[in-house]
Amino acid sequence: MSYTSYSPLFQTLYDENDPVGTLGRGTHYSVLSAVQWADNHRRMRNVPGIQRFAVVWDEDHDIRVIQAVEAAYMRGIFAPVLYIGERKANLTIVVNDEFFKLIQNDIVSYIQAWENICESTHGDYWNIELVQLAAAHGMIMADERKVATYLENIDNLWGLGFSTYKTPSSSLNSQIANRLPPMTSLFEAKPTNAAFKA
Repeated sequence: MSYTSYSPLFQTLYDENDPVGTLGRGTHYSVLSAVQWADNHRRMRNVPGIQRFAVVWDEDHDIRVIQAVEAAYMRGIFAPVLYIGERKANLTIVVNDEFFKLIQNDIVSYIQAWENICESTHGDYWNIELVQLAAAHGMIMADERKVATYLENIDNLWGLGFSTYKTPSSSLNSQIANRLPPMTSLFEAKPTNAAFKA
């Protein structure tokens, strides 16, 4: 089965192009994945993993959401995101619970980073709502309990968030991990004269 390719940065794992069922106003969703070098806390890792996230669409299936996701991904702020959805000029970003608690003292700057992205998305402006899963019911115009069940089922089916990448061969995983230097050394290493000698 082939799905819509929304971006060269993300693989589409599952895709609904039209409303499914009667929840909200034309609610449907897609699940995408990306190579991710940061974990749910935005800490850089020595070996990348895979991030799965869901885009929750309403009836207009506004693909400009993907442009915002691309920009956030390239700026390094997308790692903790589980769901993202746009409805009535509001962009709801649902992040990992641990990350949401972690950034309470600096939540304004994280939201500001998203606002900067959304100010330049096709000349339109979206209001940003940053929430954890328990408070994500505003993403869909429907009964809160039904919305919570809907979102939980997506997570149950697809295992959203960051996960370790596993190749078919566990020995290859260990070879990759052993060959990569610690992430900090990639930025701190300075060339010496010895490095240029034949």
